[in-house]
Amino acid sequence: RYNSAMNNSSSSVSVRLGEHNTATDLDCTDEEDTKNRWCADPPQNIAAEEIILHPEYRRDDRSQHNDIALIRLERPARETNFVTPVCLPGTGFSPSEPGRNMTIVGFGHTGRRSHSGVKQKARVPVWDGRRCQDKWTSIKLHEGQLCAGGDYNIDSCTGDSGGPMMVQRLYWTLEGVVSFGNRCGLEDWPGVYTRVSSYMDWIRATIRS
Repeated sequence: RYNSAMNNSSSSVSVRLGEHNTATDLDCTDEEDTKNRWCADPPQNIAAEEIILHPEYRRDDRSQHNDIALIRLERPARETNFVTPVCLPGTGFSPSEPGRNMTIVGFGHTGRRSHSGVKQKARVPVWDGRRCQDKWTSIKLHEGQLCAGGDYNIDSCTGDSGGPMMVQRLYWTLEGVVSFGNRCGLEDWPGVYTRVSSYMDWIRATIRS
């Protein structure tokens, strides 16, 4: 959830795609009879060629404006039943209205435990922007951010930063990216997410380059 020091170096960064349980080499269903057991494809590990931070992001900005980055992979990912792209917001995309549930996933902290070895999923409701700003009085939120959550013990947490906030319309669409929050899972306290639609011009220009 919280940002650590990062620069544009990709020398020690790789991306794992298609992972579900980090404790097993293969992710399979629980049937004892191997004939009925069903296993996912092995995860794909791909080195990062470049990490591209948004040029106006500042680590020391408490409001965490422009908290978004792109990772250019050394080679293309192989699309499978377990590795598929999520859609980016297109032209005319309408942000989800307050109260709509969004889906978040990640391997971050779960309650008192450290990072989860199994991918977790939760649904969190979008907050009205003014109501969220009334909660976060010590910082200034802007249009490139949105808030969601506020239900007890249902939240993104430490280790989930950069993870997706998705909405299912005709297709699954990436509406937000996990940014920061006030601890995790507090009643009536939303987390703050970067609004992807606000950065589509930068994303398109960066991908083209």
